[in-house]
Amino acid sequence: MPQVVNYWGTAALCPSHPTTPFPPYNSIPHPPKLSNEDIVVKTARILSALTTLLCVLVAAESLAQHPAPASAYAPAPGAVGPMAPGATLDGTIQTMPPGWDPYATTGSGSPTFMAEDPSFGSFPPIIAEPMVTMQKFFQQVGFEYHWLVGDGDGEFGIHDMDFWATFAFPFFYNPDTPLLVTPGFGLHLWSGPSGPGAPDMPPNAFDAYLETAWQPRLTEVLSADLAFRIGVYSDFQRVTENSIRYTGRGLGVFSFSPSFQIKAGIWYLDRVRVKILPAGGIVWRPHPDAVYEILFPNPKISRRFTTVGNTEWWCYMRGEYGGGSWTVKRVSGMLDQADYNDIRFAVGLDFSNIGGVAGMFEIGVAFEREIRYRSKMPEVYNPSTTFFLGAGVIY
Repeated sequence: MPQVVNYWGTAALCPSHPTTPFPPYNSIPHPPKLSNEDIVVKTARILSALTTLLCVLVAAESLAQHPAPASAYAPAPGAVGPMAPGATLDGTIQTMPPGWDPYATTGSGSPTFMAEDPSFGSFPPIIAEPMVTMQKFFQQVGFEYHWLVGDGDGEFGIHDMDFWATFAFPFFYNPDTPLLVTPGFGLHLWSGPSGPGAPDMPPNAFDAYLETAWQPRLTEVLSADLAFRIGVYSDFQRVTENSIRYTGRGLGVFSFSPSFQIKAGIWYLDRVRVKILPAGGIVWRPHPDAVYEILFPNPKISRRFTTVGNTEWWCYMRGEYGGGSWTVKRVSGMLDQADYNDIRFAVGLDFSNIGGVAGMFEIGVAFEREIRYRSKMPEVYNPSTTFFLGAGVIY
C-alpha cells in the first residue's frame, strides 16, 4: 500500500496566509463537554433501561394464557350421539393358503416375485437417491430510507438511503448454509448543524461496501452467525487510508429448542469512538405469532396481528445503536474523520408474503446524539434529540 500522508495534525494553516494559523479552538464558544466516562455511563444506563423494558414485556407475554380453540369436530358438552349398530358379515371369509405362518420372520419367504413361475427371478433392491437441495443464486434486493428531522440551531437533519442486493454461493459443499455476498451503496444527506460551536459537517457522504455472511451449523445445538464487511466511507473529496473501514460480527448460537436460542459474541464497528461492542442475548418464539429478540445492541420484539390473503402483518418495537463514520473535508481544507452516533427507539409495521416481497414502516426517536472528530476539533458536539421516519422494501 502506498504511503499516505497523515492528515490528523493538531494545527492547520489558513490557505490564504500559509504562515497564519487558525485561531485556537478554546476561543470559540462551545457547549459544556462531557467526559468520555460520563457519556459511556449514560449510554449504558439508557440501553439497560430499554433492555429491562423489553424483558418486562416478554414476562407479561409469557404469563398470558392462550387457550387452544375447540375442535370443530368435537360434540357439544353433554351431547352423546346414538351408538352405531354392530357390524355384520356379508359373504364369506377368505381362508389363508396352506403353509402360511403368521409368526414367521418378515422377509423369510421365497426370494422370488412369483414362486410358481420360474421365469420371474429375484429383483435387485431399489435404493432411493438422496434429494438434492437446490440453492437460489439471487436472494434479494432491497432499499431502505430514514429521515431524521432537523433544520435549525443545534439540530442535525439526516436523510439516509441504502441500496443492496444479496447473492448465494455454495460453500463447503453444503447448500443449506451458503455464503451470502452483498454489495451495497449508501447515500447520506446532511443538514446542519448550525449555531455557536457547531462543527462544519459536509452536505453529504457515501458508503460503498461488500459484505460476506455465513451461518454454519456445526451440531444440532451449536451454530454461528458470521459476517465481514469492507467498504469505503467518505464524502469522496479525497479517499485516505481511514476511508477504508472493516466491520463485522461474530456470534455463537446455542439452539436448545426450535423456539429458544442464546447468542453471544461481538460486533466490530471500527469507529473513532467505539471499535468493538459486546453482543448477545436470547431469541424466544413462545408461539408462531410472537418473536422476542432480547439482544444487545439491537433488541426487537415482534408480534403478528393479522394475515390478509397470503400476506402476514407484524407490529414491532426495537432499539438500535445507530450512526456511522466517514472521512470528510473540513471548511479549512483539512481532511478529518467524523463519527455520528446515536441511540434509537422505534415502533413500526412490517409485512411479508409468499411471493418474496417484504417491507416495513416505522417511526421513532433518536437521542444521545453526538458528532465526534478524530482531530478532536471540536472533541464532541451533541445535536438535539429528534424524531425519525423509516421505510424499506425487499424483494
